[in-house]
Amino acid sequence: MEIPPQDLYEIYERLETQVAANPTPVTLDDIWATLSTSAYLQSLGCRVLSDPTAHAIELNHVPGVSDGTVLTASRFTFEGGLPGASGLRFGHIR
Repeated sequence: MEIPPQDLYEIYERLETQVAANPTPVTLDDIWATLSTSAYLQSLGCRVLSDPTAHAIELNHVPGVSDGTVLTASRFTFEGGLPGASGLRFGHIR
């Protein structure tokens, strides 16, 4: 079954309108701001990586997480990789 181009365009327009009307309550930037400024994570020995565009933090001494695991809140960093980062994760640990 083929959808005519105009119908497909209208479908995408409706979807875009629905998404705009219901924004997510938390953004990746919000998540990054919380992780990168967390006094608790810093007290455990976690460190924000020096590249400010990577939005990545190295986790250390977090129960249940291997030391050196790198967590990012950037889709670009996750998809492109991060040189020298072992165990790169996006948004969740497990």
